[in-house]
Amino acid sequence: MNDARTADPRGRPRGLDAATRYVRRPDLRVELHANSAYRVEWPGGHFSGGLDTLALLAAFDRPRSVREALARLSSLIGGAQHWIDLTAEIRALVAAGVLVDGDTPVPATARGFADPLMQYRMVADRTRTHGFVTAIRATVRPGDVVVDLGTGSCVLAIAAAQAGAARVYAVEASPIADLAEAMIAANGLADRITLLRGYSTSVDLPERATVLVSETLGNEPLSERVEENLRDAFARWLTPDARLIPRAVRLVARAYAAPADALAGSRVDRALLGALGNELGIDFGPLADAAARAPRLGWFGTRTMRDWPSLTAPVLMAERRFAAGQPALGALEAAAEAAAGGELSAVALHFEAELADGITLSTVPECAGADNHWACLVRTIDPPVTIGRGESIVFGYRPGTDPDRLMARIAG
Repeated sequence: MNDARTADPRGRPRGLDAATRYVRRPDLRVELHANSAYRVEWPGGHFSGGLDTLALLAAFDRPRSVREALARLSSLIGGAQHWIDLTAEIRALVAAGVLVDGDTPVPATARGFADPLMQYRMVADRTRTHGFVTAIRATVRPGDVVVDLGTGSCVLAIAAAQAGAARVYAVEASPIADLAEAMIAANGLADRITLLRGYSTSVDLPERATVLVSETLGNEPLSERVEENLRDAFARWLTPDARLIPRAVRLVARAYAAPADALAGSRVDRALLGALGNELGIDFGPLADAAARAPRLGWFGTRTMRDWPSLTAPVLMAERRFAAGQPALGALEAAAEAAAGGELSAVALHFEAELADGITLSTVPECAGADNHWACLVRTIDPPVTIGRGESIVFGYRPGTDPDRLMARIAG
């Protein structure tokens, strides 16, 4: 072929340049989930792949053309459809930024937390920013050595230096490190803040730190490998008596009688399916039943949830006080009595982060700031379950990515 485009076994072009050399980006982390799907992560982005993802990443371990990579996988290709699927996934990997041009440096893509706009939204959460800066001023002492794990725009590292730290090490793996460097210079702190680029687990500090600051709390607060990174930091970075900000996180569950219109996008409209079935002469009953049984998790802002009637008080699922030797968090369960009767239609996971004495951030709606940027994990209960005052609701939560990880049931 002269057009340098890949073709299927019958010679038809498939729209992917077969001559261009690609290579997997060097900062990938790959996780295998229970459903045989792969999640590929890198600073500022992620990609969900299938059974062939790992083989494709191995084929592009060094710069290779698409033609060369497919030739390496020829023994694994099970027919024309499999070949088509592989080329489609290569296109998806290229579009997502997992595979990059093999003849040029990895582009500094700005996605997720590497997006300056995302950093702005985090800083614009005044409750969060004031809370962390106030905790830093209350914790850091003159002469301290501070490490800021996942510094982002470097605001917290700057606050630590302003609080009197002798030296601050700001660690950042994503391209937002360029912004952090500019922030350090703009605030005249290049002589006291050292920017270290890379994943925390591969970065060495020239000395032990007496304070660790890390604002890597996700909507699910422990979802960003917080505890794994802290275990490594305790072992390699910190003095035995080091102080942490935050020093604890509490996972809190709550039951709601959420309005039907708020959950409309995650409920099965049986009336719609019934009407459609009548129009088309198709029985959609099995589809309606299967969809109703499927777990539905979504994200809701605290401002929206303030209007939801609550059926229980917030119930503590777990408190994680960050310390060396902390075991991994397993499946959690806790119960609460319904303070009011109603239709149980949603269960939410909130968190409270203890930054210092008297300084706590919360995503419980009535406690969160008006400009809170975190969202809350919510499971829709469809159809809603009628409960009476005093009945016991049992909440369950499993950290991870399982689509059924948050649940509730009526005790008894």
